[in-house]
Amino acid sequence: MANHVHHFMKSTANSTSRLLLAGSEHSEETQRLREATDGLLVWIRDNIPESFQLPCNCELLRASSGYPKGLFLRHPRNRPGVQAIRLEIGTDHPRLQLSLFSELVAEGFLDRLSDALTAEAKKFRNVTRTINAFQKHSKR
Repeated sequence: MANHVHHFMKSTANSTSRLLLAGSEHSEETQRLREATDGLLVWIRDNIPESFQLPCNCELLRASSGYPKGLFLRHPRNRPGVQAIRLEIGTDHPRLQLSLFSELVAEGFLDRLSDALTAEAKKFRNVTRTINAFQKHSKR
């Protein structure tokens, strides 16, 4: 009987140690994700024009909308299974919102954003060439 009690106590101590380590690691990774998320949202806020349409029914509200630091939103728009995301830059983001944002990124949000920016840059480049060609010909 004493052997069973000793084994039980040792097993419980090992389980408790593993749980504390896992909890600590989870907390650290959650904090790193919060910081990385804020870093990405600040980059979007500082580098992408407010009028630019973000992909995946997302938007970033800024000071002109009453959010000086910025507020990232994803609107479900009647899409079953898609949950709203609301992340205000510089706040302690709730774990559920971080998880939803992580899923959005994993599903290709950054690739879609890059593609949209590239497409718009190409369109601007083509229009600039057209305008420059017009101006060159109109000066003759």
